[in-house]
Amino acid sequence: MTRTQALQLLAANGITTVSRAAPGLFAAVHAGRLSAIVPAGWHATAQAASSATRAEFSNPAQPNSTLTIVEEQGVGGSDRDRALTARKSVAAKGFTQSGFGAITFPGGRSAWRLTYTSGGVIHSTYFYSACNGTDAMVIDVSAASQSFAHEQATLETAAANAEPQC
Repeated sequence: MTRTQALQLLAANGITTVSRAAPGLFAAVHAGRLSAIVPAGWHATAQAASSATRAEFSNPAQPNSTLTIVEEQGVGGSDRDRALTARKSVAAKGFTQSGFGAITFPGGRSAWRLTYTSGGVIHSTYFYSACNGTDAMVIDVSAASQSFAHEQATLETAAANAEPQC
């Protein structure tokens, strides 16, 4: 079975159990206007839509490993400005910031990333625009400090591929 066939099978049958034998597989998910890929086996924990579409997922094998995707229509300000606002909020809450700056995802999408630690959980939050700049995307990925490095590539792939229907 090819990777594409595996993805189609996962999408057709919903999210299955996490398989350590097949890391890197994803399931396609649609929530409101939002299209995303999430690690196979992850469970949707919340979804909401209004002026913002929000979808949250967690890894049943690692409860602190989460993916939160928020898409907001008609939000002003640059990606950098939104990241700076979040950075101030993180500092005000006393969380430990470990990274901040512009990044480029594989495929060329530009984003701003804020990385911080809260209660033994590392968060990387990505800010980028979609729909020719009319929609704001905020994607937060998190994992326990001891497992973040292992989860990071998978979570960044999911973050890079979240996209609203314009």
